[in-house]
Amino acid sequence: MDVPLAKARRIARIRHNLLRLAEWKKYEIDQAVQAVEEKNRRIIDLLQEGHAGSVAYSKMLLASLQNIGHHKDILAERQRIQAENVLCEQYRFRRSMDGLEQAQRREECLLEHKTLMDLIDVSQAQSGRPKSLRISDSKEGESP
Repeated sequence: MDVPLAKARRIARIRHNLLRLAEWKKYEIDQAVQAVEEKNRRIIDLLQEGHAGSVAYSKMLLASLQNIGHHKDILAERQRIQAENVLCEQYRFRRSMDGLEQAQRREECLLEHKTLMDLIDVSQAQSGRPKSLRISDSKEGESP
């Protein structure tokens, strides 16, 4: 295997892992947002149903709502940032996959060229031409 091809595969594998990590972080943040929203909903339900009991308990629930609102804002910002990170990693992964495909095509072309040159050498050797008159990988402008 050619070095550029191996490097392209390694880069693609790393980019894929980074993409999966970014997606997992986004999932965790989404789960945290859902948990905060559920907690917020329960407190609002308690306040609306009148189960607060005392004034002090109602004040505590309102303070909890404010605290939850603050955490929700922080999580929303983290969610936005992580969504951007996922998009960046997806783009980088696509680019590394394109690089891998190009490296594979180059490897295939080189292998095909080498095979054709070997075939030409074998056919010319069988025809009995002297080595000096055979077609080779000479540069343009040089005569055999």
